[in-house]
Amino acid sequence: MSGPIEVDEGRSTLGLVGYALAAVIALAAGAWFAIHLSAGKNEQAATAPSPVGVASPAVGSIAPIVMLANAMPVQVSGAGSASPDRSADVIRKAFDDNRGSLVDTYNNALASDPKAADGMLIRLHIRPDGSIENSAVRISTAPDPSLDAKVVGAMSTWKLPATKDGDIDADYPIILAHDSGEESRIESDLQTKVANLSPTETPEYAAVPMPEASPAAEPSSGPAVASAPSPETAPSVAVAPPPVVPKPRRKPKRELAAIPPSAPSVFDQVQERLKSNPKLRRVKAYTSGGTVTLFGKVFSEDEKSLAEETVRNIPGVTSVVDTITTDESVWAEQQSRIGQQLANAGLDKVTVKVIGHDAFLSGEVKTDLEKTRAVTVAEGAAPVTVRENLIRVTPGNMFGF
Repeated sequence: MSGPIEVDEGRSTLGLVGYALAAVIALAAGAWFAIHLSAGKNEQAATAPSPVGVASPAVGSIAPIVMLANAMPVQVSGAGSASPDRSADVIRKAFDDNRGSLVDTYNNALASDPKAADGMLIRLHIRPDGSIENSAVRISTAPDPSLDAKVVGAMSTWKLPATKDGDIDADYPIILAHDSGEESRIESDLQTKVANLSPTETPEYAAVPMPEASPAAEPSSGPAVASAPSPETAPSVAVAPPPVVPKPRRKPKRELAAIPPSAPSVFDQVQERLKSNPKLRRVKAYTSGGTVTLFGKVFSEDEKSLAEETVRNIPGVTSVVDTITTDESVWAEQQSRIGQQLANAGLDKVTVKVIGHDAFLSGEVKTDLEKTRAVTVAEGAAPVTVRENLIRVTPGNMFGF
């Protein structure tokens, strides 16, 4: 009975050992598979770009300054200037609506010259239909024909609302600056140049848009080449004539033309009238609408009246404010001041006459010392020089009177 029992126990032991080995193998296989997956993820992480390695977008550059001058108004003149459709506000709005074309033009200029900057007074001749007939740079702070042409070309494409009134000339004071530090300097330079600009002065750059020439007719093709006869019918092969080469077409040149000057302003007419009269060349003026204020100096009251009458007769002048001084009034005031000082000094019998910067003394005193003192008093009381001292010395009696 003991034999079969021992055999069954041996089989049972072998089965347990087999199950254990299988479990160990399964565990080992699972561990290897997990390690393999982990290694694959690490490789992917190593090959993926890190956030630091990705290039950040470039910071945009500061936009250039393209603007109308602050202290200089847009000027409108011509037959249609009284129309509401051509008011200064409408003209300024045209600049605001089309400013983008000037920004693009200035950006292109900065690409080749990063320091390019300019102040321009640009005149556009605008037709009733709102189109730009011609345009010009009347004056600029940094003359540059290339930049002038580009800016004028960009503004020539503008289109304003149509009106039933006539043509106008619109003057735009434009500032082009690559940074804010240049803006005020450019505007100051432009304001100085415009103040000295003559109405009849030829524009710095002027262009009239020319219509595109119609394309010339294409030249006809050359004669067809006859097929060469076969060796059996002709002794030689016919030579084809040379092809007709068309002459290159020349592009029409862009014509330059000066814009006819607009009617002179009230200020320009006042300045011209005053300069034309030698008696009034020391007189200056400034205008506000139709009001003219005169200042400076003339010789006498007659010339002061002449200056006021000359300006009052100019078309467009509605009133005149006369602050002119005369040489005679200045001399009289100095003469009165000197006489008062002489009297205060006890020299009440001395008289004085002032002409220009010269003083002439007369009268009488009791001693030579008083005669000399009169000169000192006179020259100290006013900015004059005593040219003649005609004071008589008349000594008193022995008691001093």
